[in-house]
Order: sequence, then structure tokens, then C-alpha cells
Amino acid sequence: YRALMAKGNSASGNLGFLVSTANVRPGVPRVQVLAVVEEGKSAKFKRNDGSSEALFEQPPLLLRAQLNKAKGDSETLTVIVNQWLSTAMIDDSEQASYGWPSRADYIYAKRRAQSQFLAKLLDVRHAGNKRERIVVMGGFESNEFSNGKDDLIGQVTAPAPTRQALTNMTSLMPRQQRYSVVRDGNAEALDHVLVSKTMFDGRYKLRTEFARINADLGEDNAGDFGIPVRVSDHDAVVLYLSKP
Repeated sequence: YRALMAKGNSASGNLGFLVSTANVRPGVPRVQVLAVVEEGKSAKFKRNDGSSEALFEQPPLLLRAQLNKAKGDSETLTVIVNQWLSTAMIDDSEQASYGWPSRADYIYAKRRAQSQFLAKLLDVRHAGNKRERIVVMGGFESNEFSNGKDDLIGQVTAPAPTRQALTNMTSLMPRQQRYSVVRDGNAEALDHVLVSKTMFDGRYKLRTEFARINADLGEDNAGDFGIPVRVSDHDAVVLYLSKP
């Protein structure tokens, strides 16, 4: 595999891709990278007191890739990996800086701005190419439904005059499998794969699974490097593209 990473706005971590370098034919890789673009690195989030900060600690990373097949045909796919601000302190009532009543209000406002940025990015791409095949995936830190205050996934997946509707593959999974984390006894899906309607053109049969290597395992395994589980509190989400 070949690692493709971009340095974001945070020293704590960056987003990236691992791209297969295996050949499907002599000299022809399975995945041919056409472009890797970091979106929104310079975007700003305006605070209540009039100051600003980076909108994303880890800006969305966009990959344009050509998928080559053994028989000689190929197709192009756009994949966007995404990471929104964590909800770990969403219920924190502690007074926040920069003019918000609480830290929770600040987190809600910044997450809304990140969702709006992603929706506008998809607007622009659809306006430029209505047939583009798009996959958006990653850590949304959001349920697939409204939390009663925000429906950030819905803002991104809903159709608009310049945006095709996206399908959240979590909603197509068996109900008992719709979780990627277990927090305080609650199993919920906070990581998702969103696909454009152009992905349902009959070329592939789509399905999503969570790799059960973290969420179901005890935290006592996290410090044992001899056990390849609980390396995160999130299970990895996988989109399978198979022949129909």
C-alpha cells in the first residue's frame, strides 16, 4: 500500500489514504491516483466575539482515483475522507471562551459550520459534473438521525438545486449492526459512508460493514500491544463494491 497524507491544522493527527499498489495487469495498478486535494485548510470559523479560528483541525481530504480492472476497462471515483469536531464535551456546561454561553454551544456551532462546508463542497462538485461518482466517509461524530437539535448528516445527504442526494449506507445495514462505538452502554453509529446516487447505476452491488475489532472489546485490551484489538474506541467502517 501507498500512504497519501496531508498535514492539517492540528499537531494531534492528520487524515490520509492507503492506496493499493497491486497490479491488475503488468505495469497497471489496481488504483491509479489522479489527484489528492486537501479541502478547507484555510477556511475560517467565525467566533461569537468576532475573532476566528481554523474551521477544521483535520480538513476533508479528497482523492480522485481511477480504478483499473483486469480486462482493461476502468472508471473514476471520488472519495472524500472527513473528520468533524468530536462530541466528547457536547454536554459540557462549562463557560466557553469567544462569546458562547457554554462549551457545548461552541461545539454545536462549529460542527454546524463544518457540515455546511461539506454540503457546499458537494454542491460545487455536482454543479461541475452531475455524473461524478462520490463516496464520503469518516468520523462524522453524528448519528444517522437528528439528535433533536441538529441533523448534520441530513444536511449533507439532502438534495439541493445543485446537489444530488446522497445515501447514508448505515441506514441500509441490519438494525442490530448500526453502531461503530459503545459509550456509557449506548451502541451508536458515529462513523458513516455516504454515497452519491450515481453509485447506484448497476455497476456495483454496495454494502457496508463495521469491522468488529474495537467497540465490542474491553478497554483493558487497549494497552496490550500483543492483542490487535481495541486500538481505538471506534470500529472501522468498510464499503464493499462487488459485481451485481
